Amino acid sequence: MANTKLSDIGTSVVGSAGAIKMVSALGDGTAKAGDAVGILSTGKVVQADVGTSENFIGFLKERYDIDIDTAITDALPVQIVVPESGKTYNVLIEDPAGTELKGTPYLPSDTAGAHEAAAAITTAGVNSSLAKDVATGDLYGTIRWK
Repeated sequence: MANTKLSDIGTSVVGSAGAIKMVSALGDGTAKAGDAVGILSTGKVVQADVGTSENFIGFLKERYDIDIDTAITDALPVQIVVPESGKTYNVLIEDPAGTELKGTPYLPSDTAGAHEAAAAITTAGVNSSLAKDVATGDLYGTIRWK
């Protein structure tokens, strides 16, 4: 069964134990927990994507009072998890064309809020790798930050 929702792979964006660094912002009514985001001058999050919004701070954290698979309401206070080396995160990914194995290099995508597989580990922009295998149809995966 494909992992098409964040709740299919976990109950939190943060996959690793321990303290996490976060930045405060406001929801935009579109972004969901697990999306790669930045912050606009309005203080609202914006889904990061190559070629449109080159603004990336981290991954939008889930809120206790909103279903993990639901976009966070416009102007509602949110937290962005700032990725740290060696830690794992459950995030939005671009649907792979086939099975991608643990260790596959990942980088920001041109799909809003997502990460995708890189052609090679030496590809410019690689910032993470898969921590668990993903398959065709998966829209969420677990990555390990470099």
